[in-house]
Amino acid sequence: MSEAAAEKFIEKLEHDKALVAEVKAAGANIEAVAKKHHFDFTAADMRAAVKKRYAGKTSQHFDSPNLTCF
Repeated sequence: MSEAAAEKFIEKLEHDKALVAEVKAAGANIEAVAKKHHFDFTAADMRAAVKKRYAGKTSQHFDSPNLTCF
């Protein structure tokens, strides 16, 4: 389990609309969706990766409805 895997999963989410839809449908079970796609991380790893990637920045995709999966 690693933060690096969570970062790669976030990158994939940014480019794969089908994966975003799958995560939204899974609700709070993002780790299960990630595991299905061969990513292994914990909720803590995901929180750390999201903070590292987006903390203190205004994302260019801030108004994107795709961010609701987080």
